[in-house]
Order: sequence, then structure tokens, then C-alpha cells
Amino acid sequence: MLRGRGHLRVSGSGTKTPEVSGYPVNLQTTGDLGRVDDFVCEHERMLIPTADRVAETLWRERAPMFVQKHYNAGFALLSLIEDRS
Repeated sequence: MLRGRGHLRVSGSGTKTPEVSGYPVNLQTTGDLGRVDDFVCEHERMLIPTADRVAETLWRERAPMFVQKHYNAGFALLSLIEDRS
């Protein structure tokens, strides 16, 4: 697991919780796992349209790495194997 970078932690129930440095962002910023900080929420609202536009462009161009990473069901396993070798 990379530290100092954002990633998702999946709980036993399948819920995805954003983490930074191994701690859920909600817990770090509000002290409550179930409450989202206003700044984090607004930041995500600003970034999501940009990320969507970039993803649409990459999909339209069939960018090989984008397609491999996001649409190949085996990518996570292959990436893990590659990282460990």
C-alpha cells in the first residue's frame, strides 16, 4: 500500500472509503467516518467534471493504457504481480 497518496480502502461490506496516508479522509478532516468535510466535498465537485472530460477523451482515442487499466478485468492482478516482481 502506498503511503502519502490517496487511495480507496474497501471495507468488509464493500464500501469504498477514500484514504490519505492510511487513514480515511473523513475521519482525518471531521473526526467522523460518516461525515464529509465541506472542503473535500467541494474539491471533489470541482474535479469530477474535469476527470470525466479527460476520461471521455482517452476513451474516444482508445488510449491503450487507459483502456488497459480501466476496462481490463485482470489489470489489478497483473499490476500487483508486476509490482511484486
